[in-house]
Amino acid sequence: MITEVIFIISLLAIGLVFTGYPLILWWYGRHVTRLQPVSEQELSQQSMPLVSVLVAVRNGEALIRKKVENALALDYPAEKLDVVIVSDGSDDGTMAVLNAIQSERLTALDLGQHLGKHEALNAGMQHCCGDIIVFTDADAELEPHAVSQLVRHFQDDRIGGVGGQRVIAEQQGSLENAQSTYIDADSKVKQLESVIGSVTANDGKIYAIRKSLFKGVAAAVTDDLYVCLSVLSQHQRFVFEPQARANIKTPSRNSDHEISRRRRIVNRSLRGIWLNRKVLNPFYSSFQLAAGLLINKVMRRLLPFFLITLLLSNLALISSSVWLWIFLLPQLGVYGAALGYWLLNGKSFPVAIVQKILSLCFYFVIGNLGTLLGVVDFLRGEQPVRWEPKKSD
Repeated sequence: MITEVIFIISLLAIGLVFTGYPLILWWYGRHVTRLQPVSEQELSQQSMPLVSVLVAVRNGEALIRKKVENALALDYPAEKLDVVIVSDGSDDGTMAVLNAIQSERLTALDLGQHLGKHEALNAGMQHCCGDIIVFTDADAELEPHAVSQLVRHFQDDRIGGVGGQRVIAEQQGSLENAQSTYIDADSKVKQLESVIGSVTANDGKIYAIRKSLFKGVAAAVTDDLYVCLSVLSQHQRFVFEPQARANIKTPSRNSDHEISRRRRIVNRSLRGIWLNRKVLNPFYSSFQLAAGLLINKVMRRLLPFFLITLLLSNLALISSSVWLWIFLLPQLGVYGAALGYWLLNGKSFPVAIVQKILSLCFYFVIGNLGTLLGVVDFLRGEQPVRWEPKKSD
């Protein structure tokens, strides 16, 4: 009896995360009135707010000049946009590059020692002149109209934050297709959430908030989710704008990088959720937001445990009913495909669609392995404060 209960709970949890939640959002979104933000063309010179682009960087000598040039060239009134770059104790030539750039709109700071991204962002905020703060990373190239697309949403006083869309524009590594598929699926969920209320997550490559809502970034958290939850905790909406695009390279270069990256993100994001746990209370925020955060941010991080219990309980029950093979075979297929991709060791399968399926299954498995390790780290109380981003030019 206990085995059957474990099997059913695991199956329902996995189904809710992957298909149930998106379907609920889609159905509910059909019955609400969609509020359209003003168009980019409707924004007048007078109504455009002051904007500061804030970047924290650690050893970004190869990237930072291009990043500053990209930010200063954005299609937004020059007199209404400034750029603040904070070096988190970089020990390469990052500050030398920044100091050589001649622009009155650029403020370059050096923390002097390696304190962590949160300290860099908190320090940089003190030098931002804008009413709207656009957060972005050193390796993200913002498209010309990205800031305008974000800013137009702030004409609505109920909106406190806007997340943009990251796009893999340059392949680096063997998992590019799998990661693009994941990003596309995640973006569709954000669009559905945004229609009915607020997103439950945003992307650190490009997002913006009202400066008045910034309450600081805590140590050992993912700044994008933490800031998003902070805005939501102040009863402001956080929406998604897919036309505000940031072009990036493939986030994970290889399987080891993906596992370590996912492990770090999951650990830090769970800490950020814990520190903002009042948003999970439907009586404090809303039922839609609390339920969305529970499903999309908490249960999603528990997927590795549900996947393990589903497989083990399915194997234990398989002799009791032939119908249980319907659930077991897809699981074995996914894990078998992931193993096949690993055995190929970087070699391409001759049939493209098979190659794509194998890479998706492999990415799914290693992603959940990284997630499992991240949850364990969180439960053990590990709080990594410093960061050593793996980026290149």
